Amino acid sequence: MKSSEIVDSERANPRNLFLLCFAVLFLEMACIRWLSSVTEILAFFANLILVATFFGLGLGCMMARRKVTLVRGVGPIFLVLCTAALYIRNRFPVPFHYEVLHYGYQVPQTLWVPFSALASFLINGALFMVLGQELGRQFNAFKNPLEAYSFDIAGSICGTLTFALMGYLQAPPVVWFSLGFALLLSMRWRESWTLIVQLPTLCIGLMLVALSGQGAYWSPYYKIETHTLDVNGANLGYVVTVDNERIQDAIDFKNPQLQKTDFAGWVDYYRFPYALTNPKKVLLLGAGGGNEAYIAKQCGVEDIQAVEIDPVIAGFGFTKHPCLPFTLPGVRVEIDDARAFISRTKEKYDLITLSALDSHMVIPGMSSLRLESYIHTTDGYRQIRNLLKPHGAFCLHMSSMREWMAPRNYYTVTDAFGKEPQLLRSEPNPCGDWAYLIFNDDTKVSDEQLAKLNISKLPVPARPDPYLINSDDWPFMYLETPSIPKMCLWVLGGMLLVSAVTLTSVQREMRSPNLHFYFLGAGFMLLETRSITQCGLLFGLTWLVNAIVVATVLIAIFATNRLVMQGRGLSSRVAYPLLLVTLVLSYFFPFKLLLGLSILPRLLATGAVMGLPICWASMIFSNSFARCPRAEVALGSNLLGVVLGGSLEYLGNIIGLKSLYLVAILIYFLSWLFARDLPDPE
Repeated sequence: MKSSEIVDSERANPRNLFLLCFAVLFLEMACIRWLSSVTEILAFFANLILVATFFGLGLGCMMARRKVTLVRGVGPIFLVLCTAALYIRNRFPVPFHYEVLHYGYQVPQTLWVPFSALASFLINGALFMVLGQELGRQFNAFKNPLEAYSFDIAGSICGTLTFALMGYLQAPPVVWFSLGFALLLSMRWRESWTLIVQLPTLCIGLMLVALSGQGAYWSPYYKIETHTLDVNGANLGYVVTVDNERIQDAIDFKNPQLQKTDFAGWVDYYRFPYALTNPKKVLLLGAGGGNEAYIAKQCGVEDIQAVEIDPVIAGFGFTKHPCLPFTLPGVRVEIDDARAFISRTKEKYDLITLSALDSHMVIPGMSSLRLESYIHTTDGYRQIRNLLKPHGAFCLHMSSMREWMAPRNYYTVTDAFGKEPQLLRSEPNPCGDWAYLIFNDDTKVSDEQLAKLNISKLPVPARPDPYLINSDDWPFMYLETPSIPKMCLWVLGGMLLVSAVTLTSVQREMRSPNLHFYFLGAGFMLLETRSITQCGLLFGLTWLVNAIVVATVLIAIFATNRLVMQGRGLSSRVAYPLLLVTLVLSYFFPFKLLLGLSILPRLLATGAVMGLPICWASMIFSNSFARCPRAEVALGSNLLGVVLGGSLEYLGNIIGLKSLYLVAILIYFLSWLFARDLPDPE
């Protein structure tokens, strides 16, 4: 079939293109959230599903001129994806031999791990490949590719904001997928294929999705489940699991049977800092469902500020916890990221505690950072120090079987406070952990006091060599050395190999791809990821901040594209130098200074420093896209470049997050080299 036959058979339909891009963005986020929640192994690889999405879209765009209409297979492929995800979860339980990954999870060292990850990559990529072909055809139908691009971005903006609304409403995944596929079917609902094949397979797939989360709560971060905690016939509360991982226990401290069980150790665990201090005003970071708040109240604390990032888990403290700790007088609850809270509060405290703050969650699909990454750094601990009253104390509970973690955290705290903390352990201890206790002045707890309280003083760990601490530029607390774990390398290498083989087999012309658009896609992926992690530091790694950043990036792309369409944009000869200059500025810019500003100046400064590179990069793309003879090849190459960009994001583990700007400079320089034969729009 001649290429013109497909183009002529498709009429430019702004409504369909808008709905398609809305649905694609919406389903992309739905797959990232749902697959990570039901299949534990996919939670180990932060951006695998995101990269698979762009790989599929790019490959599909390249197939826009093929005779076969792939979108008719979206229902069967979705059913295969759901079945495979649930099969992997049920068939391969986590064994006992692990490799520790950079974000704290422990991955079994067996061949089925990379195999399962790559299989999920391919199936998810296939789902978005069929949507990518439809996207390429819709683009080809427009005479002006920039006009099509505007509808593309507008649909993506609405998809982002609508999915954020789903998170706010705590809607379950069956609602996400139902809405996304309803938008797709609205474009082809009159086709007999839809009634015969699509609807039945989609309904079965949606049924599997619904069953996978039956009885669960869906917060903006997790699938949350609770299970009754019965010990020797006594109901001691309930266990909270997030994405199938146990995260905390809500203990009924009023139950007299508690003292007859091993769970009695939780009382001493939470009482630990109050046995050594006498605070009146306390800040609890990572307060969970309220265990610590209840014990603090029992210890006579008058003013308790509890900070918890997850609204559902915090809500348990008002409605579900056996002791209803967040309803007690004097207890205030803030739903926020811990680092964001300590960056903006002006209050001073007698005691600040971090009790095994462990989110079990990475930023969904966008980065390898965990939600709590920025609190466990020298910069985070310094901010905690500044919130303490003159005789105030900071208590940090930690738990790990990794020998290097105790020295790492010990000297991170030491650098932040300028003096060594006391390393203590209470017995019995249900977590098997230790605590760092450090005062804002020269106060020390004597050995005699510790002996009376059955608290042992642990020896000071040897200073690591090489000396390595957690910082805002390298916040990988769970990574022993600056490196990429072997399991990640296997999966990333396999992903790149599978991508290359699949691409060149399906689309021969991509053996010589449009490298200009390819590198533009890789560079933009790095910029977007870096924007999210940097804004996470400045405003909190919350779901709302992530949604606002993604939506803002898309709005910036939309605005610059409209400027180019109207002939008011800058030429690429001007935009490229401006892009490189602003990337260098971003590398050297002291973002830490912005933490001391109020919210409006901080927003303006962040927008200027981080927004300008995105605007220049978007303008370069629009200039080149307007002159490209085949829109689907340019768009496909750009989307496939995201696979490279998503892989390069892991370099931050080695060189630090700030240095990703230098990687972006190199990537954009390569895009410029391959764009020299593309003239600017007239």
